[in-house]
Amino acid sequence: MEKNEYLSEIFNELRSDAHASVESVTEELSGLIKNELDQFQFGGLRELSIFTADIEYLLGWLEQQYRVSNRYGSRELPCYMINETPIPVSIPSFNSFIDKTDVELDGIRKCNWEKFNEIWYREVQEDEQAKLINADDAVDNSIAELTEFMKGRLAAKKYFDRFGVDHAMVGPPSRPVVGDQSAVAMLSVEVHSKTPGERVSYSPAYFINYMVLAAPTTPVTGYLLPGRFVFMVSNSVVSKKDPGVFDVPPHYTINLMV
Repeated sequence: MEKNEYLSEIFNELRSDAHASVESVTEELSGLIKNELDQFQFGGLRELSIFTADIEYLLGWLEQQYRVSNRYGSRELPCYMINETPIPVSIPSFNSFIDKTDVELDGIRKCNWEKFNEIWYREVQEDEQAKLINADDAVDNSIAELTEFMKGRLAAKKYFDRFGVDHAMVGPPSRPVVGDQSAVAMLSVEVHSKTPGERVSYSPAYFINYMVLAAPTTPVTGYLLPGRFVFMVSNSVVSKKDPGVFDVPPHYTINLMV
């Protein structure tokens, strides 16, 4: 067996071993979101000893959108289709409609809910790829993807604990790793797209919130924490979402179809 195959096999075993511990945490997180608790706790998540700040931030955003939609909206969440599964997407203007000078109402800032619904539906209608899905179903889909995301992150940490953070799992040995601790090691990825001169953005696959990776294509190189991601390329006129879902690791070279 070649070295890369051997290392990939070890990583896959670590990923499988992570399933039980990760699934128990994500089931807990699902309950926290759906119970709309005023104090959203991440104790179980943090006990995994992986980097969780990005996960906590996005789950807090998802929980707020779920809460607002259930209490004051249509009980639906905007979603993108990822592998034929609707995954919740962040509303960019979500925080802008909240009146931060007003009092809190049931844990949510009091605001003009009619304005909120207008913004909510307009943004979804303007995005041809977005659909409104039952909020509970959307959260279930998000949690299923989060489980896969966290299995990869936990497996990567255990791998780095075992072999060191400067040890590439697959691909060329020159592939750099940023960070000297296994929980916060960032991996270098190279993204290839079909069109030159565009900007590449990425998002965790469990809650779609695109962030810029690098530009201009093609290719571009950037750094990601371990996880499961989707990608988009854009220019001044149009944005194109790639249909693929990529686990990093083991993928360090990302070949997009857009």
